[in-house]
Amino acid sequence: MRTLVLACVFLVFTGAAVQAQSATDAAAIKQTALDYIEGWYEGNTERMERALHPELAKRIVRIKLWPVTG
Repeated sequence: MRTLVLACVFLVFTGAAVQAQSATDAAAIKQTALDYIEGWYEGNTERMERALHPELAKRIVRIKLWPVTG
């Protein structure tokens, strides 16, 4: 049990120094998100094309939870 606690403490303190992405990756992610959101609001198809993969197929699933009357 003590070994498990020490291993968890070690992972917590050493994991804080590890970064999942570089500054360049973070900037690219931010730009892609801005291209998608601002392109949609502005109606700018070029920005939307930059943000989305060419083979993307957006889908929607509709589930009828209760009977609709009227």
